[in-house]
Amino acid sequence: MADQSHEIRIYDRMAGCACRPGEQRGMMALRAVLYGIRKEFGDSVSISYYTLDRNRDEFDNNDEIKSLIDERGLEVLPVTMVNGKVCKTGENPTLNELRKLLNS
Repeated sequence: MADQSHEIRIYDRMAGCACRPGEQRGMMALRAVLYGIRKEFGDSVSISYYTLDRNRDEFDNNDEIKSLIDERGLEVLPVTMVNGKVCKTGENPTLNELRKLLNS
């Protein structure tokens, strides 16, 4: 377990919809990754998941996210930030990627 506190923020277009099976599978995979991180790191990690359709203010109030979207369009999403730094764009992180970032 990590001794220090960490923050993971994921910014995405929208939560997976049952009408789009590919997106639903992606959300299930992300949930499994975040469950693994929560199990391994416990309360030392804060996890937030924001979607453009439900949490517009979170996008508007984050200059780095706004800038990425302005420069690269919505294709940049999902964006993963760990401890305030953009770590991955365009796809969700894997368990091993997050584990390495939190242990570094």
